Amino acid sequence: MISSGNQSRAATGEPLMLEVTDVQGFPAGVAETDEQSACRLNAIIQRQLEIGETQ
Repeated sequence: MISSGNQSRAATGEPLMLEVTDVQGFPAGVAETDEQSACRLNAIIQRQLEIGETQ
């Protein structure tokens, strides 16, 4: 759920695909996915903050 003030709405995202080639590759793949998720979340938060400033 995405919360905007007193309103909430559902959102969908892309499926998570993780290809593991070996034991050492697993932590690297997870770290990369976490970094991408963090960047996307920061972008969403920034957009919400900008929307709040204009209202």
